[in-house]
Amino acid sequence: MEVIIESILCRWNEDVTEAFFKLLNVCLLSCGETNLRKAITELRETDPSIDKNFAFGYGAAHLWVHQRPNDSPKQQLPNRLIIVRF
Repeated sequence: MEVIIESILCRWNEDVTEAFFKLLNVCLLSCGETNLRKAITELRETDPSIDKNFAFGYGAAHLWVHQRPNDSPKQQLPNRLIIVRF
């Protein structure tokens, strides 16, 4: 798997940095697509700051992550923050 950080992290609030590193660790320590999907699901269920700060999606061979703006948590920033190719 290949994890690429594609843009800068905006520190809108106090919990975004910790949430980013939790997310990044899950991506880096996962051993394949199935393991990554399971780990992301568990992280999202146990840490509400993940969905508050980030938007996720899966393609045929990758996971993408965008950061959410602090003032509009239903939206996402235009530039992708992380891509994980599996």
